[in-house]
Amino acid sequence: MIHAMFNMISQDAQSNLSFRAEIDAILKQYGTEGKGIDYLQFREFMINHLGVSDTKDDILHSFKAINKGDESARAEKMDILMEDQDLKYFTETAKKNGDGSFDFKSWTDDVFSR
Repeated sequence: MIHAMFNMISQDAQSNLSFRAEIDAILKQYGTEGKGIDYLQFREFMINHLGVSDTKDDILHSFKAINKGDESARAEKMDILMEDQDLKYFTETAKKNGDGSFDFKSWTDDVFSR
């Protein structure tokens, strides 16, 4: 799917050779030759491209995005993107809600109050 997205973008940009060259370089650096780019490779590209965010608002926005707009965090949604040790730390230190989810807002407030 991600490969199809890059192909669609690159097809629309045929007239812009520098853009095509940039897309090709991204696919070469992060993708698998002949197969395009998968989710994990795309994630690595985005992390390298956007950098690591460390503001309180960015962290809150990330938690909400990972949890698909929910106001609380669920381990099963976050384990796809978070390293095991990071997820373990979060689930051991965050306030647990009655439904088994975690209060990422109060956790973030606590982390940024130190």
